[in-house]
Amino acid sequence: MELTVRELKEEDLEKFQEFWKFQDEEANRFYVHFLVQDPKERARLFLNESSDKIIVLKDNSIIGWGHLTHHPDYPETPSLGIIIKPEFRNQGIGHLIMKRLIQLGKEKKYKGLYLTASKYNLRAIHLYLEFGFKLIEERTDGVVVMRYEY
Repeated sequence: MELTVRELKEEDLEKFQEFWKFQDEEANRFYVHFLVQDPKERARLFLNESSDKIIVLKDNSIIGWGHLTHHPDYPETPSLGIIIKPEFRNQGIGHLIMKRLIQLGKEKKYKGLYLTASKYNLRAIHLYLEFGFKLIEERTDGVVVMRYEY
């Protein structure tokens, strides 16, 4: 499978809007905070957000997306997030995104990265642990907080 991993650009807006149209039971359960808004509006918000954004393209369509989002209170430890279209999961795309985001964080000299995930999203948690993230908190709302140190 021929894939391209690169930074998300302004000219990708239409493709990015199309990417946000996917919905499935798993996405609704794990990524509901991303999918509640109109795909066009969600794409615009993410494009303008203060974050490093990468995409994975196959046949000129976005099939995966990852970001390091900067928070004013924690400028040296952005939050990491990834989403892969359902039909492309379990094919190594999460590894590609994680590898690139960790490399990007290192290049930008961040002290670390953190993320939150549903404790039921075992596939994602396994991926994060494989890349060296450590569990730092399991909240009562079913969310785990994990951290990566450079």
